Amino acid sequence: MLRRCAVFAGIASRTLSRLAESSIERHMGPNQILVTQSESFPYLGVVLDGSVIASFLTADGRDHLLYEINPPETFAEIPMIDEHGALSTLASGPDGALVVLIPKTIVESGCRSDAKLSYQIARVTAARARTLARSVGTLAFASTARRVARVVRSTLTDGAVGRVDAPEALRALSQGQIALRAGTVRVVAARTLHALAESGAIELERGRIVAVDTAILAQWV
Repeated sequence: MLRRCAVFAGIASRTLSRLAESSIERHMGPNQILVTQSESFPYLGVVLDGSVIASFLTADGRDHLLYEINPPETFAEIPMIDEHGALSTLASGPDGALVVLIPKTIVESGCRSDAKLSYQIARVTAARARTLARSVGTLAFASTARRVARVVRSTLTDGAVGRVDAPEALRALSQGQIALRAGTVRVVAARTLHALAESGAIELERGRIVAVDTAILAQWV
């Protein structure tokens, strides 16, 4: 189960067995909060099914999506190492999640006995910090319209050209979900989607995106 995760690839079987034996499996319903920002979280998490969303609540009450963790990725690397608490709120995605939580003390013991585990956790933590920096930079410097357009573009397959039907992943996104991914509120996302539709970049049907014109969308991105 854990062997599928890159962090644990190639570590000693004895170390992996101890991590697995000490792990706690948890089924989470849709959008269920696992840990709020600034709260202590002495676990390393692994997503086995569904997804986990990391978001940041600003002083004005806006919830901004920072990144999404999918199987078989780890999460909560930074709060596990940093005793000052989580930098973001971690919650299950819209379809819920099945996660495994490994106590910090067990992870630390594994790192002491297996240098490869220490190195791979350090690499993942560095990559997570880079993702956070990129997300914060996007929220700070990109307009809302550009962020919404980027959310739409991120769901398209590589090589999509011209007017294309929206993929299922895009059709399934509600305006609230698009708002969260774009780091804004639903009413602003809805206004932006209507502006994109008026420009011909997208086609809306009952509030959902059903088609995209990639050439026009590129002008917004």
